[in-house]
Amino acid sequence: MRKQIKVALIPVVGLTFFLGILIFYILTEPVKLANIITRYFLIFIIFFTFLFIGLGFLSRWILSGK
Repeated sequence: MRKQIKVALIPVVGLTFFLGILIFYILTEPVKLANIITRYFLIFIIFFTFLFIGLGFLSRWILSGK
């Protein structure tokens, strides 16, 4: 069980780190961030879709106890 929690912490820590950088960037450079998001909107959507699907599978895997 401890190994599963360590494996699940990897994407959670990565997501938290990414969101922290994103929030800091929003506070410092809001116009530049808006330009980046509009330019790479499809890539952001695909990335976050797979990220949350992966987190969902990981949480289901941990709760099943296998």
